[in-house]
Amino acid sequence: MELKLPPPLIFILCAITIYCLPSPCPTLLLLQLLAALLILAGVYLDLASLWAFWQQKTTINPLKPNNTRTLATTGVYRFSRNPMYLSLACYLLAISLWQANPFGILFIWGFVAYITHFQILPEERILQAKFGQAYLDYQARVRRWL
Repeated sequence: MELKLPPPLIFILCAITIYCLPSPCPTLLLLQLLAALLILAGVYLDLASLWAFWQQKTTINPLKPNNTRTLATTGVYRFSRNPMYLSLACYLLAISLWQANPFGILFIWGFVAYITHFQILPEERILQAKFGQAYLDYQARVRRWL
């Protein structure tokens, strides 16, 4: 894998940075309600992803994609090939909205770009080698993020 730091650690670094950034905007109740909805969406994505992996008895370890036994394509995986990473992006957006900090978007964009380049693309190469045409068909049907 090209990734040296696991995705949860990248998420934590981005989350702390967004939280600590000074906000030029006033906090608004509407933004906090949207943040709460994003947190709920993230929790749903996490639980649905874990459930799909548990049902298929395959690994959730992002550092060992070679240990994947089956290709998850049902449930939440019908809408996103990477719902676990999408949930982390939802949490980052929620923190940014809660803090009313537009600069958080830069860190969210950086998180998505970093995870895509160093985690998702290598995972995709491994899954394509392991599952062949089935993975290519899945890639054609389902978007990488959303």
